[in-house]
Amino acid sequence: EKLVINLNKPVSFGELYTAYANEVQQLIYLGNEDNNIIKMKQLMIEKPKDWQITLQNICTTCGIKLVYTPPLPKAPINGATRWLSGKYPLIQMSEKQKNYNVFWFSFFHEIGHILLHGKKDIFLENIEYDDKVLTKENEANEFATKIICE
Repeated sequence: EKLVINLNKPVSFGELYTAYANEVQQLIYLGNEDNNIIKMKQLMIEKPKDWQITLQNICTTCGIKLVYTPPLPKAPINGATRWLSGKYPLIQMSEKQKNYNVFWFSFFHEIGHILLHGKKDIFLENIEYDDKVLTKENEANEFATKIICE
C-alpha cells in the first residue's frame, strides 16, 4: 500500500512523518518474492563483484540512503544511522572495515535502528552510551543477529 495524501484534508507533519516511516518499513519487509531483506541477505551470501553498488540500489528502493564514508582516524565506528530532515533514513558505513562479516553485521544493525527506534536519535556503533541508548544498541544487535542467522 502506497502513501496517499489527500490534498483536501490538512495533514500534520507528525502524520506525514509516521506515514513515511511506515512506508520505509513496508518497503524493507515486503511479504513476497520482492522482500528486500531477502535480497540483502542473498547479496551477502553470493558476494558478487559489485555488491556495494547493488546494496545501495536495494536501499534506494526502500527509501534509505546508503553511503560509504572514509574512516575517521582512530575512530571505532563501523556504521551510523540518522534521519535527514526527519524524513529520510541515512546509513553511513565506514570503509575502514575490511572484514566482510563485520560489515554485514554492522549494516543489519543499522537497519535495525531504522525499523525499531526513533527518528531523532543518531546511532554510532562501538560508542559507550547510557542505559537507555545501550538498550537500543542491544536491540539493534539482536535484530542483526536474527536477520543474519535465520
